[in-house]
Amino acid sequence: MNKSNHMKKTHRMQNKSRLNTQEIKTIITRTAEGITPNAIGKELKRCNKTVSAVLMREGISAEVEVVRQKLADRYEELNHRLLDSISNADISKINAYQRIVGCGILTDKVRLLRGQSTSNSISVLLARHVNINEPAPSDRPVIVLDDEI
Repeated sequence: MNKSNHMKKTHRMQNKSRLNTQEIKTIITRTAEGITPNAIGKELKRCNKTVSAVLMREGISAEVEVVRQKLADRYEELNHRLLDSISNADISKINAYQRIVGCGILTDKVRLLRGQSTSNSISVLLARHVNINEPAPSDRPVIVLDDEI
């Protein structure tokens, strides 16, 4: 066997070694973060089928869900801290477009946390105002969810 073939065989054999505990934890965490098996495989230098096989093991989906909930709790805590740090003066400094985008994002996140559909796009209607910098009649944009139209 020449050196080139030996290197290829050695490389294949290394990839077939058993996953260690840290790799399995990484697969669980990255899956909870929404990373695909293909991307996780590239990150770990493992076949995406190996990653998928781990995710199919008994009990792993429950572990992924536990990690997902912990991440959601951490993000929610950070979100509260960030929102609490924003004053009315801060909000009044941003333009209407940025406020509407912020409302849309927050609405999406609330629906996600409540297990509701987020695939519905949010239509923000400014009560037929052409100039986005003018406030709507009630000084607030009217938010209509597509699934309510």
